[in-house]
Amino acid sequence: MSYYKKYKKKGKSAASNPHLKFAKNSDDIYEDTYKAEADFQKLCEEELELHRFVRPGDITSCRRDIGALIGVYFHIPNQAFSHGKTIVGSYLKNLPDLIVLHGNGTYWAPELKAEQGVKSSGQKAVAKLIKTSEFRSIEHFTKELHKWLK
Repeated sequence: MSYYKKYKKKGKSAASNPHLKFAKNSDDIYEDTYKAEADFQKLCEEELELHRFVRPGDITSCRRDIGALIGVYFHIPNQAFSHGKTIVGSYLKNLPDLIVLHGNGTYWAPELKAEQGVKSSGQKAVAKLIKTSEFRSIEHFTKELHKWLK
């Protein structure tokens, strides 16, 4: 069962997810923040899928339901690798975590942050160029997704 379904079914918020808790040891904060953001991203992707968005590569597996889809989303990685070597690094790291494209031609660019996460100066610069939204909870993400879809 997915994180989202498990916690939503029990009536709990994402904050009650033990994977989103932070370590008390300051040496572990970076690693835990990264893990918390990765888990938070999974929750957001599941929420998008519940609203009939798919990753571009998954469209072919949805052939019979393709008319029901309303858009696609994709994750922007911090780096891209080929044969164990970084081929694209600094060009990707300041982009928003997700790009969501609606079938009506609009886009949404959520930047996902864990509770203790901080936007880099590069992320702030990109946010001035394209419209991004910062989210720290699945509840806030879901609320803004609903607003955007109306």
